[in-house]
Amino acid sequence: MIKTTELRTELVRRLESLRSENGYTADIQAVLTPVQVRSSAERPASGNYCVLWTEPGQLVAQQGSKIQWQQTFAVDMPVPWTADAERQLDAIRLELASALAGKLAGVQKQELAGLVTAYPQDGRSHAVVSAELTLTYVETLTPL
Repeated sequence: MIKTTELRTELVRRLESLRSENGYTADIQAVLTPVQVRSSAERPASGNYCVLWTEPGQLVAQQGSKIQWQQTFAVDMPVPWTADAERQLDAIRLELASALAGKLAGVQKQELAGLVTAYPQDGRSHAVVSAELTLTYVETLTPL
């Protein structure tokens, strides 16, 4: 059995490993929650950050205190738009896919989908690389 919080922690660990000192273009210095990203003080002074969203989950099956749960996580990573942005975005898409596609312990089914790039309309701001990861696993309910 695995808990949703354990899976979220593992995803954060994997994303945080994509730092420039480890040879990655993504250079993720912080993985933020949707609440944290609203504060500029939470964002790193240098390097990039991403936002990890826990999207609505759903019950697939239940047997006693064990539930088969399907949970989707989404990652959004803003990337400054520069003259070299296209090359960087190509590398970052591959790095995110690699970090998220590796089999997670305790997960029955894992699907990486929606790996896309949204380009800035004004050509000056940020592009955003986004990915969705859907996991199916058994979790044990514990009394409150």
